[in-house]
Amino acid sequence: MAKRTIKSKSTSIGVTIRVRKGKNANALVLDIVDRGARNREHLGLYLTGDRDKDREAMLLAEQIRAKRLRERSLRRAGIQELQLRPEEDFLTFFDEAAADRGKTWRNVRHHLSSYIHVRPRFGDIDEKWVDGFRRYLEKQDLKQNSVATYLDILKTAFNLAIRRKIVGINPFVFARQIKRVRTSREYLTLDELRALKATPAKHEMVKCSFLFACMTGLRISDLRQLSWKNIQGTELRVYQKKTGDHVSIPISDQARALLPERGAASATDAIFEFPSRDDVYNRRLKWWANDAGIEKHVTSHVARHTFATLLVTQGNDLYAVQHLLGHRDIKVTQIYAKLVDRRKQQAIESLPIL
Repeated sequence: MAKRTIKSKSTSIGVTIRVRKGKNANALVLDIVDRGARNREHLGLYLTGDRDKDREAMLLAEQIRAKRLRERSLRRAGIQELQLRPEEDFLTFFDEAAADRGKTWRNVRHHLSSYIHVRPRFGDIDEKWVDGFRRYLEKQDLKQNSVATYLDILKTAFNLAIRRKIVGINPFVFARQIKRVRTSREYLTLDELRALKATPAKHEMVKCSFLFACMTGLRISDLRQLSWKNIQGTELRVYQKKTGDHVSIPISDQARALLPERGAASATDAIFEFPSRDDVYNRRLKWWANDAGIEKHVTSHVARHTFATLLVTQGNDLYAVQHLLGHRDIKVTQIYAKLVDRRKQQAIESLPIL
């Protein structure tokens, strides 16, 4: 009599990414095998033929695949995946994070207040919630780069929450990304800078602070909090409010000559007295630039672009410029090098035809 063969049920776990062909795009799905049972999970991700978008879709699919495999493996071992603190109030956390940051964080908080109807907990926020907030921002009177910046701030807040062990994953991993639009950076030439210096200003503080920024690359947020203690010998040591980084900038004789008389001011006293609002400062700056015959749209941030462009034009090392500006990524600094290269090309094209 022949022996019966009993097939044992497989105990392995398999999570595989599959591609299902579609009419216009191929869908990515997860093929999940656990204890012989087979399930499919539709990820809502598609391959369209665009190499960059397809690479991003595959990366997201792989992250989800790894998460599903980890979840099932832990469940098999009788271990419940660590539940952090998803019940914490998100807006309370965001307000605490934004307290020592700039105006842009406050703008995000304003839009969050308009977007939400019920105060969300961290556990309530997923990629659908993030995509909804993105759609809300896109309906506002905002530029695309502003939308991208606001979403980056929200993403930063979640990364901070991960470091504080409030949540275990950032919902932006699965949310659709916004690409920034390359914009032109207004700056002043050396001749325009000389024209400004030679032109009297109705508000002397505006003139001195703007030219000082052109010599140091400081943002207006850093100029506002600049005190005499930041000047240490031949260096200007500043805590950048936007990035949270400390930067050391050598002070040239030209920059030092633009500083007001210290008199009896203490180390913590502000060097420049600014109007309460940036738009008031920029309006006064515009009047002065018009008096100097400059037709460009001059704002406080033009000083930083001018500083960077002058350094690159004079042939300074790009990495030195990066550290003087406090850029974390050299790619941001390279924009100024491309700006100078374009000016060179325009100079060549302006030569008369022989």
